[in-house]
Amino acid sequence: MSEIRVDKISGKTSANAVTVTGENGSTQTSLQQGLTKVWIHLDASSGTPTAQDSLNVSSLTDTAVGQHTVNINNDFNNADYANTVNSNFDGFFWCPTGYTASAFTINIYTGSGYSDRTEVIGKSCGELA
Repeated sequence: MSEIRVDKISGKTSANAVTVTGENGSTQTSLQQGLTKVWIHLDASSGTPTAQDSLNVSSLTDTAVGQHTVNINNDFNNADYANTVNSNFDGFFWCPTGYTASAFTINIYTGSGYSDRTEVIGKSCGELA
């Protein structure tokens, strides 16, 4: 097995143009576009959300019960990035509003109302500014 050990990868034509060939060899994907740029693992069960761990998150704001704003350290290029949120319970969780280049909102709805939960995970993919 071969191993490549480097501290930095840059494209030959353009420093930020690095592509990866797909599994079947027929497609290429931009490495930068395929990376998660922001993620957070939060626990709000105490009523005050705390980040258990995160990447590229500057702060976490408790906007209401079951509603949390994730503030991004290095902003996205625009508000057209993709978010995924999940939790360890049966209910609804989503990021319906509040998308900006610098923040997004995680809302947890249990069917009868908003609720603070443990093990809430959110991640975002897109182009950083």
